[in-house]
Amino acid sequence: MVQTKPISKTITFIKLLIQDNPQYDLSNIFSLLLPHRNQLYDIMRVLKQIRQIML
Repeated sequence: MVQTKPISKTITFIKLLIQDNPQYDLSNIFSLLLPHRNQLYDIMRVLKQIRQIML
């Protein structure tokens, strides 16, 4: 029998500003379970932006 871990159904991003006084902020909570609005496309957009910053 194969055990799998449950997949998270909500995602939150953390933005960190590294300065003399480090600060952070949390994004809105993105959900994959909203019946009328699947936020997968919004999540992918944020991940693409992060990818561009990292390159």
